[in-house]
Amino acid sequence: MVLGIVSLGTGIPITAIAGALGDGLPGVLVAWAGIAAVNAAHAWSGRNRR
Repeated sequence: MVLGIVSLGTGIPITAIAGALGDGLPGVLVAWAGIAAVNAAHAWSGRNRR
């Protein structure tokens, strides 16, 4: 739960920076793909611990 909240909280400024410096939409897509990958990796690692 905490990772999801932190991801959204950091996603807003990352989106702004990626949109400004990364030529708009492609930069935003790469930034959110990275955020999604971190969340997916965390969720996947949690399955193996239980």
